[in-house]
Amino acid sequence: MVRRTPRVDTQLTPAGGAGRPDPAAKAPAGVAVLWFRHDLRLHDNEALRRAAGGTSSLLPAYVFDRREFPSGPRAAAVRAAVQALRDALQGAGSSLVVRAGSAEEELAKLVRSSGASKVYCGFDPAMGDAVEARVRRAVEAEGARLEVVWGGTLLHEDDVPFGPGDVPRNFAAFRSVMETCSVRSPVEAPSSLPGLPGRGSIPLGEIPSLAQLGGGAAPTEEAGGGGERRALRYLEGLSRDPGGGEGGMTLAEYLGQGCLSPRMVYAKLCAGADRGGWAWFELAWRDFYRWVAWRLASEDEGQGKAAKAAGAGGHALSPRHASTISFAPA
Repeated sequence: MVRRTPRVDTQLTPAGGAGRPDPAAKAPAGVAVLWFRHDLRLHDNEALRRAAGGTSSLLPAYVFDRREFPSGPRAAAVRAAVQALRDALQGAGSSLVVRAGSAEEELAKLVRSSGASKVYCGFDPAMGDAVEARVRRAVEAEGARLEVVWGGTLLHEDDVPFGPGDVPRNFAAFRSVMETCSVRSPVEAPSSLPGLPGRGSIPLGEIPSLAQLGGGAAPTEEAGGGGERRALRYLEGLSRDPGGGEGGMTLAEYLGQGCLSPRMVYAKLCAGADRGGWAWFELAWRDFYRWVAWRLASEDEGQGKAAKAAGAGGHALSPRHASTISFAPA
């Protein structure tokens, strides 16, 4: 039996979103905060695109929140990725405000000091929503609105034939449905972004050391190997040789940090039949975890039992749900 694979346009979609109606295509106004979480990149970042297209001043921010910040070797990688993100934003005429503390408190302060009316963030269905709910309440108390933009999956929620309650619990069934869906082309990184509000009056803040974050000693500061540019070089190496790629981190880790988007991985590794097999299978598994998490979170809404991600690109199910999910291969 010939297996169908999703079609893909291997050309990057321009940052303006050519070829699709742009929901943010209206006269920009006001100030917005863009909260980076697990999407530490400029390319194929829908939350960034929406925020940049809907405001005249944009304040990108990252909060080192101990509830979400990893420990061990991954801590160094995330810290390196945040530094790389700041560098990339500065190259596009912006920068990155960095804070350490609880996301809801720090973002509320930024809304207050910048006068922002909106806070944008990406939504990864594999992540628990407890922090997001606290942030929503905190920014609403300051008169702003939290706008959560779908992300983190290969398939977009608008392109699948099911809602959260209908996500297949069996991987084989999920993959069969997935193979009938189209994959959107990745959006290239913007070359320029709206300027910072207040003419730079809001301090950018220093990126904490690993010692300050409780993640290790100073000699390991540069050992993480994270960041979007390095991730893209790694992906380019894999596209030439599946056993190649720049060492130091794995594809799953780069995806877990959000330094690569799954759609970019698909476009680079799954465009040719001779390169697509293993990458397509891995991306299908990754999407399965996330869509199941979305279903379980929907089922448990209001009970505080949403499934949470465990490890880079991985996922942990609660004991109550684990026996209801089938990982049988096709």
